[in-house]
Amino acid sequence: MSDLKTLTIKVSAADHKKLKAIAASEGRRLDDLSQLIYAYGLDLFYCETSVSVKKEPHEYTEKENLQLAKNKELEASEGWLALGWEQRKERGYEHVSEVISNHERDDSGQYVDRLIDPIAERIKAFAID
Repeated sequence: MSDLKTLTIKVSAADHKKLKAIAASEGRRLDDLSQLIYAYGLDLFYCETSVSVKKEPHEYTEKENLQLAKNKELEASEGWLALGWEQRKERGYEHVSEVISNHERDDSGQYVDRLIDPIAERIKAFAID
């Protein structure tokens, strides 16, 4: 993968030596242990804290892109601004979120993390794959 970046942290020489020993005791390289700690740490750090960021264009689903196009067409229709929310929904308007978050609900109402969990899983995969 050519689009990989590196994250680094500063630790004392003594802590580096201990972390390296911990990794070796588990049959891991220090880099792999660091990947796993970072992945699990992201998950734990944000488990009760909601965070959201603006979606990139490629993060919109096909369904969302179709709805955005429909919404744009509806918004351009005559008398649109005079309609209430229920009237807009009756005509087919549905809100499409511009953000991705770690505390969202899917179509069935179940909690889903579309932000932190995927990042943590990708980071973890470097260490275990």
